[in-house]
Amino acid sequence: MRKLITLQNKDNLNYYLIAIRNKLEDYLFAYNLNKGPFFNFIRMNKDLSCVVNHGSVYFATFEYQNRESGQVSFLIKNNSFFEEKASGSDVLFNNYSIYKKITLLPELKEFDYFLKLNGIWKAEEISQIRQYLNSLESVESEIIVNINSIGSISNLIF
Repeated sequence: MRKLITLQNKDNLNYYLIAIRNKLEDYLFAYNLNKGPFFNFIRMNKDLSCVVNHGSVYFATFEYQNRESGQVSFLIKNNSFFEEKASGSDVLFNNYSIYKKITLLPELKEFDYFLKLNGIWKAEEISQIRQYLNSLESVESEIIVNINSIGSISNLIF
């Protein structure tokens, strides 16, 4: 007799997620965001990591904690590279390393960064952050992501 097991996601998905297109290096983008009134990002001691092909892949992650409001913000890079050794006798680049690009949220692969906004945020605050993002020369576009529509959203639970 078959038994159907349903896994329920009991993780708290109570946050805002803004996807951003921006080609700046992560530290430069964080620096630009820190010039505004909303954030003071610092690089986390441990970047967000995922396991791929028996190895870890790290995504640059910055954090800002506003102790007065209880809001915690994260700037997370959506893509990273991992090394894969070419092997086999018929491989053109035998014994060379091949670097492959991987995205944290494949459904949003066209975006470079995510702003994950935890805590209680007013609609006006989110609107002001979006206006500030759009005022930055390096930001090509940004969108609010419906986190319930993303299958790989568990990659952002940390």
